[in-house]
Amino acid sequence: MAGKGNSSAIMRAVREEAEHQERESEHITMSTRRRREAERAGEARSSVPHPDVGSSRAMEEEADVDPVHETEVVARGGRRGRGGRGRGRGGRPQTRFNPDVLDGPFPGGPRDPSLIPSFKSHVAAYIWRGEERPVGRVESRINSLNQFNYEKIADALEDVDVSVDKHFLRMTGLYPLARCYLQGIDTPLLFAFVERWQPETNNFHMPWGEMTITLHDVQMILGANVEGRVVAPRYDDAIERTNCVYLLSEALNLEFEEIDESWKHGGPTWRMLQGQLLMLDTPMKRRVQIYLVFLLGSILFPDKTCDRVKPWYMHVLEDSVLDQVGTYSWGSACLANLYRELGICSRAQSRGLAGCTTLLQCWIYEYFPRFQPPEESERYREFQPRCKRWNAPPKAGTLEHIRGLLDNMTADDVEWLPYGRDIHESIPRSLYHGTIQYMWVVEPYMPDRCVRQFGWVQDIPRGLIPSMEPCSRGPKGGTSFKVNYPFPGGMWDMVQAHSIRARAYKTARQRGEVDEHYMEWYTDRTHPKINNPDVGPAPVHRENVRPPDQPAYYQVVRALYPITRSTGQDWMQQFADLRADLGDIMQPAARYLGIDRDNDNDDDDDDDDHEVQPPRRARR
Repeated sequence: MAGKGNSSAIMRAVREEAEHQERESEHITMSTRRRREAERAGEARSSVPHPDVGSSRAMEEEADVDPVHETEVVARGGRRGRGGRGRGRGGRPQTRFNPDVLDGPFPGGPRDPSLIPSFKSHVAAYIWRGEERPVGRVESRINSLNQFNYEKIADALEDVDVSVDKHFLRMTGLYPLARCYLQGIDTPLLFAFVERWQPETNNFHMPWGEMTITLHDVQMILGANVEGRVVAPRYDDAIERTNCVYLLSEALNLEFEEIDESWKHGGPTWRMLQGQLLMLDTPMKRRVQIYLVFLLGSILFPDKTCDRVKPWYMHVLEDSVLDQVGTYSWGSACLANLYRELGICSRAQSRGLAGCTTLLQCWIYEYFPRFQPPEESERYREFQPRCKRWNAPPKAGTLEHIRGLLDNMTADDVEWLPYGRDIHESIPRSLYHGTIQYMWVVEPYMPDRCVRQFGWVQDIPRGLIPSMEPCSRGPKGGTSFKVNYPFPGGMWDMVQAHSIRARAYKTARQRGEVDEHYMEWYTDRTHPKINNPDVGPAPVHRENVRPPDQPAYYQVVRALYPITRSTGQDWMQQFADLRADLGDIMQPAARYLGIDRDNDNDDDDDDDDHEVQPPRRARR
């Protein structure tokens, strides 16, 4: 097994490759440099008036993109070279239309597809046609967060003073995240809202207009700072991966090869992190590093690896800069990641939702009193993160029930200002208009589309921030979901120049007030209701799953028919005696229909009681 010297050699190779990339970047041609400058300049041109997509003519020509129809310019009979442009005969470009986007009106809306062209691949489009999607899995880390906290660390390290650890963690501003999660996830509720998420606009399309999770929502609900530096990569993904594996192996005091192997499977498990943290010879700063690896990955950036953490942010947790970890905008990084995960889950064949689902669920509670738990937590105090307000909630209902409620709600059913008026004065970053970033995930943030959440009258918003190249938002989601927006860069740093202006909007005199032209504009460009009144309940579509055998139907008839003909007073008792048998008979059909929901499958492990395992042997 290789030792630390081998890891150092690997890192020398990584640094040499990074230096080589920097030298190569100096040889960029002048035309490429001009194109990139045009792209950066395009960041500031997202404020053009209507129509819906706000890209300038120069920007479209530079990027060879028609963002309205999500088309791509390709060569006729040739292949597109790296960094080149496809041309047909005579140097004229040929356009290839994306088959996954709308090219005309859709039944039930939108009549004008220019705002949400990828709706053709949206789960709501499939539901409208009668193809139901079952409630999928929502990622959480409830069990691991309950087991891996500093109270239990202090108990396990009874001979070690961990108060210094806690002091350092509080100095970073991230320690409060340790309690920022719910003890229960309402999976049907979250999936009902996913059905209304539109990734082009990065907001929920409700019957009364657009709503979104804002930066001030993130700071109020999670307590995560939205000011600060962008959480961005330093190298390309291959070098960044090697760098992360090296830094993680150093923090865990394990072999590079061992961490590299775990990375291939989604990163180290939380038990591996816990075991190394609890070693008696682990110094304070290493314990803090390991805990932050777990905390950030479990609260802000949970993925679909169940009990694992893949910390792409390791360069922020290096020894030499660990005391600066609190200077980053973790709130905006969390929101960018959640925007992306909502976009992926909105695709018709996507089956799971990742990202900070606590943020999403608590956002629903803040703005929709109809779905709030009946009681608030007695331990909640003012000025704490508002996610701590809620006890473990009961389920709001089935997906179909919640979908029907949302279809028939109005703007009067919304609590538009859950934090009071003028929230933008205490959190001015919430008015920022541009892109937000978490590593390679870059998403548009456009609060002008949801100004009712600031207490203003909603008018017709400006155009969308365009993607820099053709998008791929097909029905499969996952890795096939690809978009490329400009990095925040100067937009984020020059926030005053890239923010919407409070004085440009009228103060709303009544709840959810809109401009007289807004609803006409909006209803032409959206799909306001999910349920199709002309289509009855549809069977749940599941690939490679066949319906159960029909003879079970006759078993149910044999059991129930005599009771329906009974004239005695004990028919209810007869039915009660049959409940268990009927449940066994109907369970295969219930599973096929996606209504067998006794187990929510929304936790990260299937063992609730976990004893601390003995730490693994370190490499030194």
